[in-house]
Amino acid sequence: MKRKKTAGYSVAGAFALLLVVKTASAATDYSWTNADGDNNYMNGNNWTTNGVAAGVPEGANNAIIGLDGADKVVLSAGQTNNNIAAIYVGQASDGAFEQTGGKLTATMSSSSFSRVGWGSGKSATWTMTGGYANINAVQIGLDSGDGALFLKGGEMVISRGGTDGTSLRIDNGGTGLFEISGGSLETRTGVRIGGQGVFRVKGAAASNIGIGSNNTLDGYWNQESNGVLQVQVSSNGLRQILIDDTGGSSAQATFEQGAILDVAFLDGYAETNVWTVMTVEGTLTDLGLRFAASVDTNLWDKQVTNNTLIVAYGIDLPDSGTPTNAPPTVDRTLYWTGLAGDSDPTKAGNWATDTAGTPATWGIYGVENGDELHIGDYHLNDGGFVSEVTYEGGTPELQKTLWLGERRTGVFNMDGGILNFGYNGPNTLGSGSADGKGTLNVNAGTLGINAVRMGAAAGAEGAINLNGGTFTIGRGYRLGSLEASIWLGYAADGIGKMTVSGGTFKSRTGLVLGYADSMGEFSVVGSAGSIGIGLEGSLAGFWLQKGGSVLRARIDTNGVSQVLVKERDGASGYVEFENGAVLDLGWMPGVTNYGSWDLMFLEGDNEITNNGLVLASGVDTNVWSFNILDTDGNGKKDTLRVTAYGETPQGTSIPWLIGYGLTEADDLVDNDGDGLLTWEEYVAGTIPTDSSSVLAVDSAEFTGGGYIISWRSVEGKRYSIVAKEDLIYSDPQVIASGIIGLPSETSYTGTVNGATALFYKVGVE
Repeated sequence: MKRKKTAGYSVAGAFALLLVVKTASAATDYSWTNADGDNNYMNGNNWTTNGVAAGVPEGANNAIIGLDGADKVVLSAGQTNNNIAAIYVGQASDGAFEQTGGKLTATMSSSSFSRVGWGSGKSATWTMTGGYANINAVQIGLDSGDGALFLKGGEMVISRGGTDGTSLRIDNGGTGLFEISGGSLETRTGVRIGGQGVFRVKGAAASNIGIGSNNTLDGYWNQESNGVLQVQVSSNGLRQILIDDTGGSSAQATFEQGAILDVAFLDGYAETNVWTVMTVEGTLTDLGLRFAASVDTNLWDKQVTNNTLIVAYGIDLPDSGTPTNAPPTVDRTLYWTGLAGDSDPTKAGNWATDTAGTPATWGIYGVENGDELHIGDYHLNDGGFVSEVTYEGGTPELQKTLWLGERRTGVFNMDGGILNFGYNGPNTLGSGSADGKGTLNVNAGTLGINAVRMGAAAGAEGAINLNGGTFTIGRGYRLGSLEASIWLGYAADGIGKMTVSGGTFKSRTGLVLGYADSMGEFSVVGSAGSIGIGLEGSLAGFWLQKGGSVLRARIDTNGVSQVLVKERDGASGYVEFENGAVLDLGWMPGVTNYGSWDLMFLEGDNEITNNGLVLASGVDTNVWSFNILDTDGNGKKDTLRVTAYGETPQGTSIPWLIGYGLTEADDLVDNDGDGLLTWEEYVAGTIPTDSSSVLAVDSAEFTGGGYIISWRSVEGKRYSIVAKEDLIYSDPQVIASGIIGLPSETSYTGTVNGATALFYKVGVE
């Protein structure tokens, strides 16, 4: 009996131990109190567990905001909260969570999902304006709660599905709103919108809305009766929703009977046009999508066709089939004709679908992974005219590639809005023959483009001028073992030029100047630009400058913009100047300041390799020089520093000469005829081109037993006086020194000794 009893206790003991382990691994609720009153998410004093101060939530724990009527919580730049289970905003009281920067990861528990608005009659908001958030499934509006999530900036990734396999559930028994007006959204699975849920897209500022774009599952969209999809069109168009088939089977979207589409313009803007609201890489099923009661159906129309939801203003779309102005299949090649009579690329009449000049019926915008654009193509420019296109904003969507100047002259001006060319292949500026001249001017707005090759034929020339806005190159193009974001000069005798005078430039990888006996030029004009090589994406930047290619810098009153060659994820980039690489230095017009400026900095563990960088032939080496230095103290030469200075053999500053319109040859000349050579005027501090500005004694007066000597002086200069008894034999004696000069004239009073005669001389110390 004892053995059986012991065995029974042993089982009970094992069972109790199992319960203890399970309890220890369960998630703990951290409740927000804002005890310090600073709204700081990362202040541990503001969190409690069971009424006891607990520190910042960590591990497989839940962060609860709005349990006891607490106020707003902020996670800001530089702050990180990693690997908690979930965020609950508004569980039993109103709550507000705001992320302005930093990093939040709430994926520790695969079975948890975050909630916004959870509890009868309670209101909650989650606002993201910056930073990065990776979270499990999100439900907005639970159990009669009222929740809203506003994505205005930053990057939000919803990397799992909830209990029903949905990444984003809007209305799960309550009232829910998800609004995106900026930033990027990616989900692993789908979106489900209940009868009291709203999914709102405001304008085109968001960079991405990818449902199913994260990880390996297909996206889906399920919009129930009375659930609302609300889109608001801005002057820059509308960011479309992509239902992605990342999993490789088939994405799905379903509008159930009574689902609502609400559409309007933003900020008083209105335009007769067609916009793509949603594209499904699979099947789109419309069982009864209807307009909201507030939509004027005399002006607005909609159509579901080819797995795409389209809306139109001022255009009647047919009930089925392909609308007159509907987007065609992707991957077209469009050629610029300008037959609409202006430079507007959003007008279909300015484009042809082939080299025979067949007019396009849609224009270039509104198609995901869209069109290859040719501007300045010889087929349509036999008259030799210049094709110039200006983009000021429209309906920006992802385009394929850009060809400028194919045996003719092609110019593209980016003057506003947002535009992306995202195909893996290279964009080309200047190709076909020596007559190919392609120029890209980025003046304002945001332009994203993949790798660029310039001067892709002998004598052909490509040019990029960044004057303002943001210009980003998001990929590299590989040639042999070398992958670069920009090839400044691509084919033998081709020419590639890039000039940065303002705006922001970021590349994914590096720059090559002068590949295959071509010629590359990179010019930094003034100090208004921002240049980051390797700043975009995950690859290190590099700079490879071949012999004969040119790095040009023009200094303004504030110096010059620095070229940052950046390391990424611990991988160092490199900078290499091959033998004969050229450095061209000078000032901007009207500027002649002197000093030293760091023109280039290489981040990381490598150092700049200089195999023979030389100054351009027109650079005055008496004024300009350069050095490659270690400026961060890691023992590696990481900085290219340029300096403007110099002096003559007599010690005269060359910048001082230049300031008076003189050269080194004038140093031994009396230019103003006042008896002093130019170098003597430099020592005296007088003006070498003004005869009235001269070191000279104006008067010498005897006053009883003494005398007063007065001379023309320069304020701040130090003077001394020497005396001699004769002008032939006697040695001069210093009778006064360290006399501080006054403006215009200085005087000295002395006494007379027993000498028969004395001769005095005033000099500069």
